[in-house]
Amino acid sequence: MEALVGELEAGQRALEQARWRAARRSFEAVLEVGDSAQAREGLGLALWFLGEIAEGVSGRVRVRALRACGSR
Repeated sequence: MEALVGELEAGQRALEQARWRAARRSFEAVLEVGDSAQAREGLGLALWFLGEIAEGVSGRVRVRALRACGSR
């Protein structure tokens, strides 16, 4: 669990520093273990800035569904 929290934090820092590929890797690592609204949202933003607009938007749509179900 601590490793996942660390990856989420690394992904957030990477987003803040405009390191889109690093953010993508961190959030994808979290999502390999399980679904997470926070990781999907971060991945969606990273993909958006990497020019993968459709994938970024679809990931953010999934976030809404997860949050409606109570996921963080």
